[in-house]
Amino acid sequence: REAGGFSYRNTYVVEAEARVAGMLLGYRQPDPYDVGDMADRPAVVRPIIELEAHAPGSWYINALAVLPEFRGRGFGAVLLHLAETLARDSEAVSLSLIVAEQNPRACALYERDGFRFVARRPVVAYPGAAHAGDWLLMVKDLGA
Repeated sequence: REAGGFSYRNTYVVEAEARVAGMLLGYRQPDPYDVGDMADRPAVVRPIIELEAHAPGSWYINALAVLPEFRGRGFGAVLLHLAETLARDSEAVSLSLIVAEQNPRACALYERDGFRFVARRPVVAYPGAAHAGDWLLMVKDLGA
């Protein structure tokens, strides 16, 4: 879509070998962050919305992915660096993201980059869900 958090305007790709190797979708969170009437939201997204509300005004990494054949080559770090640059350009004081605790490789990447765990909520299962356990909110302070 043209506008809003899920706009193509908030999506960035990294290319390698004439192919898309990975992507980043991110944007500045509102401050204050009003969760609104959660009864109107699907149960599966409620924990994510609750976690997002713990980092108002942060630059939120909604999605960061690298195709399997390109993993381990530094593209995730490149996308995190881009996110930090975009966050600073937006005058956000922090970066935030939500990751499944069952994704230890991603958790380790984020920790190496300076993110810390802030809060967790249980994953609400749905047909075809890739994760169980908890969603983890991680935040990286950007300083002054």
